[in-house]
Amino acid sequence: MAHKYLIIKAFEKAFVELEQQGIKKPSKQKRAELLSDYVKEVSDFHLGEKTYRNYYNDAVKKVEEVDDIQINSEVVAGLCAYLNYKSYQEFLKETPPQIKKSKNQLLKPHQNYSWVLALILLCVTFFIVAYWTHPEQRWMIWNEDHYEEINFDPKIYKAGMLEIYHEENLNYFKKLKVNCDTRFFSAEGDVLVWYGKSKEGTVECFTAPGLHPKTGKTLKKITHYMIDKYICSSDSDDLK
Repeated sequence: MAHKYLIIKAFEKAFVELEQQGIKKPSKQKRAELLSDYVKEVSDFHLGEKTYRNYYNDAVKKVEEVDDIQINSEVVAGLCAYLNYKSYQEFLKETPPQIKKSKNQLLKPHQNYSWVLALILLCVTFFIVAYWTHPEQRWMIWNEDHYEEINFDPKIYKAGMLEIYHEENLNYFKKLKVNCDTRFFSAEGDVLVWYGKSKEGTVECFTAPGLHPKTGKTLKKITHYMIDKYICSSDSDDLK
């Protein structure tokens, strides 16, 4: 059994993918959400992100031990698919030490929290003060299907609707209305559309990677599976 190595490797891949989407130092929660959503899509089996975080935390604790952790079989199959393995048996052919890190590397984030927390709070306070007092800071807000630049408004800021100006998002990040005729991939096979679910559970498509403007969750690359199930199927009329 090598479930602990499987979950660790999946979290490592999720970290890299989220960084490539522009998220700096993705949290365990963000990585767990990505894995939970992926497994649900490929197997129709759902476990909340908290369970994935617990799997990962248990794996980290036992990485230097002989004992393994127990992960649901549906999750194991989904994680193997995420890591591009055809089966769990194929994954087992890879030597576990290739995945292992030293005990200090894995446990370091759980130690010496006091000074780390103090440093984080100091940085957060500094940036909040800078944003509130810097007269040249630019802002934008999501308006139905695109971002618009807007002057700073304390009420909108406190409501969590105001975002720091990002020229690339302002010019290229938009919500799409898609159908079977939409061009989802380039001639070279590169993804041109990303998707995420709204607060109501509706699948929504966008022109670029990043975070869903309403839920804050990481958008995922469109797949043929999602196109067939949600866009070209007979029950996809409510897709936005």
